[in-house]
Parts: sequence; C-alpha cells; structure tokens
Amino acid sequence: MRNKIAQHGTPAKYGEGCRCKKCTMAKSAKEWAYRNVKKWVTPIRVYLSDSQHFAGDLTISSHMIVKAIERREYTIKKEVLEELWKMQQHLTQNERGEYEIK
Repeated sequence: MRNKIAQHGTPAKYGEGCRCKKCTMAKSAKEWAYRNVKKWVTPIRVYLSDSQHFAGDLTISSHMIVKAIERREYTIKKEVLEELWKMQQHLTQNERGEYEIK
C-alpha cells in the first residue's frame, strides 16, 4: 500500500506538522464543526418528486436518494459547518453594514 501525502489546506496535513495558514484554518474549521454539529438538531430536508436518471441506463428512485442522504446526514452537516466557518473567516463588513468576502 502506498503512503498518501496530505494536501495543504487539510486537517491531515496539519496533523503531519504543517502550520501554514491554510492547514491551521482547516484544522480549526474541523474542530469548530465537530463541536457545533450536535447543536444542529433540525433534520436535513430533501424533496425529490421523480426518479433521477444518471449516465447510461442508471435510474435511482427518489426514495433511495433520500435514504442515502439521511444515512450521511451527520457528515453532511459537519462538512457544511466547516465550510461556513471558513467562509466566516473571509468576511468583512462594508460601509453599509453588509458582509462581503475579502
């Protein structure tokens, strides 16, 4: 088995000892999301009315798609929170009081 080298801007690279800004931010985002995902009690709602057609002849019922999303709900929420934390770090307030990405 080949050793994989973690990419910069990931918690894994931070764990390997890198302390660059991107890796530190990724580690902080992961920790913040982990602490806050338990507070997100509202379930993710998915609305699909028809089966979804994918490449080739693959057709998957909307019921199966919803079930798959429900099984990964914790991971989805955690990843969304990580992304929101990273976005927040790049926000700045303009003269009108609105938030913009730096």
